[in-house]
Amino acid sequence: MPHPHAAPSEARRDLALTVTQLSRARLQDESMPAPLTGLFIIRAWIEDGSSEPLRAHIRLTTDVSSGFEDSMTLSQVPAVCEAVATWLGNVLSGPAASSE
Repeated sequence: MPHPHAAPSEARRDLALTVTQLSRARLQDESMPAPLTGLFIIRAWIEDGSSEPLRAHIRLTTDVSSGFEDSMTLSQVPAVCEAVATWLGNVLSGPAASSE
């Protein structure tokens, strides 16, 4: 009998495959345009004994050619989601908007 949570996991996997396939549609030796490339890294772990055990260390930039612009450690899921949404908005607005 399939696990009751298998469908969402399969949906995420299908989405990841679709994004990967679209990303790889470019020639493998073609370089990505640096001004349009952002990077957002989340390293998450559980801190035992804490009343809020989640820890998510985030490093981010909206322009990889200038290195990481910010880093932070958060302990609540909504704050992590807000950081992702804010970063995506900055990426959509372009590098000039995120440096203001």
